[in-house]
Amino acid sequence: MKNRMPIANMLSSSAGLRTCSGEEGTGIPRPRVKVALYGGLANIIYVFAKLAARRGWDVCFIRDRNDRYAFSQPVWEDTPCALPYDKVSQSAAWSWAQWSEWEAAQGWKAPPWMADPLALPFCRASVRHVPGLIDRAYLAAWGRLMPHWGAVQRAMNACDVIIAGGVEGTLLASTLDKPYLLMPCGADLRLAVGFWPTASWNPVKLLWRRALGRVLFKGFTRAWCLGSHDPTLGGGRIGSRKVVPAERLTAAGATIPRLPYAFVGRDRLPRDSRRDLLAELMGRLGLPTPRAEWVVLVPSRVDFYWKGQERLFRALRGLPGGDRFHLIVCGWGRDLEKAKAMVPADRITFLPGALSKPVLYDFYAAVDFVADQFCLGMYGASAAEAMSHGAPVMMRIDVGLFRDAGCEIPPVLNATTEDDIGAILRKCLRGQIDLEDAGRRAQDWGRRTHGDAALDRWEHHIHAAAASGYAARDGEGGQDT
Repeated sequence: MKNRMPIANMLSSSAGLRTCSGEEGTGIPRPRVKVALYGGLANIIYVFAKLAARRGWDVCFIRDRNDRYAFSQPVWEDTPCALPYDKVSQSAAWSWAQWSEWEAAQGWKAPPWMADPLALPFCRASVRHVPGLIDRAYLAAWGRLMPHWGAVQRAMNACDVIIAGGVEGTLLASTLDKPYLLMPCGADLRLAVGFWPTASWNPVKLLWRRALGRVLFKGFTRAWCLGSHDPTLGGGRIGSRKVVPAERLTAAGATIPRLPYAFVGRDRLPRDSRRDLLAELMGRLGLPTPRAEWVVLVPSRVDFYWKGQERLFRALRGLPGGDRFHLIVCGWGRDLEKAKAMVPADRITFLPGALSKPVLYDFYAAVDFVADQFCLGMYGASAAEAMSHGAPVMMRIDVGLFRDAGCEIPPVLNATTEDDIGAILRKCLRGQIDLEDAGRRAQDWGRRTHGDAALDRWEHHIHAAAASGYAARDGEGGQDT
């Protein structure tokens, strides 16, 4: 094992796409295409850019200088680091100079394919390609509030195709006369389909939000496609009010192919190697290493409404032989104090701070399995990353939803209720579940779904968008910005 700075110390301190063999069945080489990438989505777009650049694509990842949240920073994906949970929220108020100091302290350097709007010449944002006077005026108002928009637009315009995500990414991509593909996430999708809880009855705020939803909806429907692994966006059933309906988008002509996120995983480690890695990780955090037979990681925030972890805690508390399991739980979330009262202290460890992705990936590789969420019926980045690293995942998957959409069903330990979870834990105790085999199947699925095959699918749509000269402006021809 390499010697690294103890994480406890961290917590105490504040190129075009590759030239392909040819279009399918023609043998005609594809031209290189330069791809701009911009937006949040829990850093998934940055991860995508890293993998694409490694594969030889000509990418330009444009840093989002409107988002200071710790989990949105590239350094969080690239370096083993951590922040105490109270500093995670405080970091959103850090100046960019403070962020630069913290990045330098972690030894992080920007990759050569990243553009920084703060380092680019200032220019005013343009909305002249936006159809409709009202929408144009609305986006012009946004541009006046976002002084970096003009520089982002200029960087996007230097590329052939744009991949964007999040509210701001969707808005910016839709202002240009360029083909763009979207990675929808949470707030942008809910606002676009009018499925967002009202935070205020202030008429000005309501009008602003309605206008934002209108512009996002148009931005979604004008995109070349909306790429997602989520079967509910590909025509699957709508299971609950927590799931965003996509019928309104498809009815308006939006194209939603199955385009999974891309991750790089690792082979599942043998049990002895997992225990060695776990001991190293816990030591770097200044925590004792669990001695239980099975160690389970709960990586998401403690939120009983959205994640349903209370079902796991209740199942473990009432389980004969439950002391043979030990939970390592994320130490933040609105239901954290409730969670602390639900499980005996000798069976649970709460992490003292937020872990960057390299450290979190090590934890995925070190534990016996991961417990994700038991509510939604679909998976997100945490589950996909865990399975790509060979970790079996216990969570709720709506099998019918995936089957109806023609999607491969993820090989998870499927559980929804407290009884379901208890049944899986009892099978572990009886030796009726082969977690090593489950980890290998999870890893194979991760590579098959979110590995190079995911990049291949995106590459096909990127080339199709670029080759078509598609400028989604209600049928109007493209013009130079």
